[in-house]
Amino acid sequence: MTTDLTTTQRSRRGLLAGAAVAAAAAVAASVSRVAPARAADGDDAVLGVVNDSESSTVFRTEDTWALQGISTNGRGVNGQSTAGQGVHGESEQSAGVSGKSSEGNGVHGASRDNRGVWGESTSGAGVDGESTNGAGVKAHGATGVLASSSTGMAIHTTAGRVRFDGISGVATIPQGGTQVEVETNVPLGQHTFVLLSPRSNLNGRDLWYQIPADTGKVTIRISSARNHNTPVSYLILEHAPNS
Repeated sequence: MTTDLTTTQRSRRGLLAGAAVAAAAAVAASVSRVAPARAADGDDAVLGVVNDSESSTVFRTEDTWALQGISTNGRGVNGQSTAGQGVHGESEQSAGVSGKSSEGNGVHGASRDNRGVWGESTSGAGVDGESTNGAGVKAHGATGVLASSSTGMAIHTTAGRVRFDGISGVATIPQGGTQVEVETNVPLGQHTFVLLSPRSNLNGRDLWYQIPADTGKVTIRISSARNHNTPVSYLILEHAPNS
């Protein structure tokens, strides 16, 4: 039996050409997985790549999450914008945006030149904080809390006492003495003033304070000595530079 050598060579060329086409298709598929997926509106979304579209993509459902993101160590959902809002949430009867965490921040906001977190409301609280065992709202900064109001009260407490750690207390002028020094953990300057309240009748004696320069202390003085201790309550405050 004879073999047609020409036919065999053509068959081998066909196999090689088919293999080359398959390899090229595999490379093209691999590239498409890392390159942005540019498709017309209405096409299916492609996982693992950037999906470009001309219009918004909406996921609609009735009784469960419309969209859920889950991650073990990264962000569950990440939103970015150059000039608009990174993430926007709206609700008619519940929270527009809800955050929850076992050990981290429930909601974290950060900004370089503007507000880290901004709350706004027409008739309710702009920002409301609540905690079972900790602080409802905690603030740190050059000014811990800055409050202002054009029509009402800037700060209003509805229940509980007001506590000032480090700037209030009771100092005792000892029996036979005429002064007592109070050390503070806050800087004292030319705009510092101290409210004094004796806890007993001074019988006509004067009571005042002095702040010696660069001592970090307040000296409370009485005009003449007494034959028993004189406790004095104090509160250190700051007034505006132009007042």
